[in-house]
Amino acid sequence: MALINQGTALHVTLQGVKTRLGLLRSVSELKLDSDMVDVTTLDAPGGFRMYAQGLKSVGDLTVDGYLSREENSQQVLRDMFLSGAQGQFEISFPDGETCTFTALCKSVSLGGGEVDAVSRFSAVLKITGEVQFS
Repeated sequence: MALINQGTALHVTLQGVKTRLGLLRSVSELKLDSDMVDVTTLDAPGGFRMYAQGLKSVGDLTVDGYLSREENSQQVLRDMFLSGAQGQFEISFPDGETCTFTALCKSVSLGGGEVDAVSRFSAVLKITGEVQFS
């Protein structure tokens, strides 16, 4: 059965304070990726290259939501960007699975104005190190 995203939540812990990121519309996918290391030898079978898995990376996570001065979590992301601080993040999925990781706030975008539109914000989190699933 397909998993409906309604109920997905993102929390950040910074300086011991855990904050739920509110007014989110979307959280991008986690892409687990790795480098490939060429381990081909001169006597490789059939003359084909051989590879081993190298360093792993999860890359970036993008969040998008509605901009609100009352939403403290948006200020937390801006503060992280300005200070360069790393935060401990946790994504909770509706099926009960969680993913935890450390990240830096790589960028923050604050929405412009359009007729008949709600102001938006987005942030790109650069995941650093290992991710844990439970």
